[in-house]
Amino acid sequence: MNEPLNHRSNQFLLALVAFVILCAFLASRVQTAGGDVRVQEIRLPTQNGQWVAADLFRPVTATAENPAPLVVVVPGFQRSREALANTAIELSRRGIVAISIDPYAQGRSSSSTSRMAATTEGYGAFAVVDYAASSENLNYVDKSRIAITGHSAGGNAAIRGANYFGREAQRTGEPSKLHSVYMSGYVLTLRDDVLDDVRSNIGVAYALYDEGAYRNELGHGDMRIAPEALRVVNLGRATGLPPEEEVDIGRYYGDPSDRSLRVVFNERNIHPFQPYMPEAMANQLDYFETVFAMDFALEHDDQVWYWKELLGALMMVAALVALIPLSRLLLDTRFF
Repeated sequence: MNEPLNHRSNQFLLALVAFVILCAFLASRVQTAGGDVRVQEIRLPTQNGQWVAADLFRPVTATAENPAPLVVVVPGFQRSREALANTAIELSRRGIVAISIDPYAQGRSSSSTSRMAATTEGYGAFAVVDYAASSENLNYVDKSRIAITGHSAGGNAAIRGANYFGREAQRTGEPSKLHSVYMSGYVLTLRDDVLDDVRSNIGVAYALYDEGAYRNELGHGDMRIAPEALRVVNLGRATGLPPEEEVDIGRYYGDPSDRSLRVVFNERNIHPFQPYMPEAMANQLDYFETVFAMDFALEHDDQVWYWKELLGALMMVAALVALIPLSRLLLDTRFF
């Protein structure tokens, strides 16, 4: 005989469903900064019949009359846009438009015809930058202040983007479409053959205890004397100044106005946790506030992204627990 709807297990199921709905609502409020940021899914057609799927975070303050900088957010290998949603959340809360992409062959983006998509196409970020720099659809974006940020393989995509658009700038005689790049968790391509063509500001963040640091030139993650970091801070150094022989971590070298700004951060963390460290997030926010010549109303350590992550975890637990009373309810029907 069917159990009444007010049976204890059914009440428990209803309570769990209500809890999931409440958490989803609160997570949405965090993601949209309480309604001050509009978030929507977009899909851009790219070369060779490919496409890039992404989430667009547009602050309501970004308008055609008051265009804002744009940062394209690129996750690492085998990661989707949600992996760095925290970066998009914190940037958009501070008035910066963010487009968090699914890299090619990951998430809802298409595959790529290139076997080295991060290197040759920036996982799709190059096409997004090209679109943002030329389309009137994004009339709320300041086309002179477009950047890429990425972690791990996404960091490689960022510096490769600076190289790609730097070479284009040399051919056209125009400034690079890419104003700035910020790369974390990746220094393997900080080589002269990549850096020499860069015409963008560069920020580097690397975890001191990164597990992959054995592949670095000195075999460790200390960026103070790392050749990779030294090449960055000495790139575009003013004529007459001697080269730096040791990197002053967190110090800004150069001038963002002529795109010669360089900075290296070296957070005490490991590779997978670096993007989710408040200190690392604060360093990235400080970088973009500096290169874009902005004055954030929020402090760098005023961060809310982790509340969305916590609410998401609570929803997952509640949904899993709800399978028990839901199964009992279904088994009590004539269909089971």
